[in-house]
Amino acid sequence: MMIKHGYPLAMVQHEFFEIFVKNLQPVFKLYSKDVVEADVLAICRQEKEKLISFFDNLSCLLSLTLELRSSNDKMMNYCCFTVHFIDDGWQLKKKILAFRNLRYNYDMGTVHKVFNSVLTEWSINKNVRFIFLDVTPPKDHTIGELRSKVSDQAPPIHRHLFCVPSYAQILSLLAQDGFSEIRSVLYKIRECIE
Repeated sequence: MMIKHGYPLAMVQHEFFEIFVKNLQPVFKLYSKDVVEADVLAICRQEKEKLISFFDNLSCLLSLTLELRSSNDKMMNYCCFTVHFIDDGWQLKKKILAFRNLRYNYDMGTVHKVFNSVLTEWSINKNVRFIFLDVTPPKDHTIGELRSKVSDQAPPIHRHLFCVPSYAQILSLLAQDGFSEIRSVLYKIRECIE
């Protein structure tokens, strides 16, 4: 239930949750937050091992998307690694492999280390044939620097298939940013009309 619905682990210690469970089943023993956390982490490790085994047995090549984002207040940066592939049943699938926080003033060396650690952790570096880099806001020097770091160590096929977002995507992001800036004005105009 904690994993499926994303409930906080401390929920097992909430007074009314304990009362609710006791009313449903008086003999049910609630576990502590630490025991629930250990169980959740064990399940995560098991599922990760299954997915690594699945990737080892998969006969297709993989596409990796690396997204670099900044929070709205520009105080937090993060990167998300997503793998896309076509399984043996010809179904397009995607899995989020890692979500990592970065320092506010991160450099490409840091991103490159995280990139390498994710590839090694999931044992997929031999199967990745396409890398899509999505940096928001777009920074040409960032894209070029990461591309050169990855290309230096990658097989030759990687060098030609490193992709960055199109200008249409960048314009779309700029438009979204503009709308977020004038959202309060639009709200006031709608209220006046009503």
